[in-house]
Amino acid sequence: MNVDVVAGRFRLLAPLGRGNMGEVHRAEDTQAEDPGDREVAVKVILRSRSGSAIGASAVDKATERFAA
Repeated sequence: MNVDVVAGRFRLLAPLGRGNMGEVHRAEDTQAEDPGDREVAVKVILRSRSGSAIGASAVDKATERFAA
């Protein structure tokens, strides 16, 4: 089983959905102080659907759309 960790603390457990900008995963916050707060949802923004590299301006635009 391949275990992915995001931002050094969120262990991805299962995919919940996928959209045009990214994927949402059920995850465990490995640094949560309260065990009841460990299960979270994490959205991972996809770099590109085509597999090709994207420029910095495209990254900035995607980040702005995500933050809005």
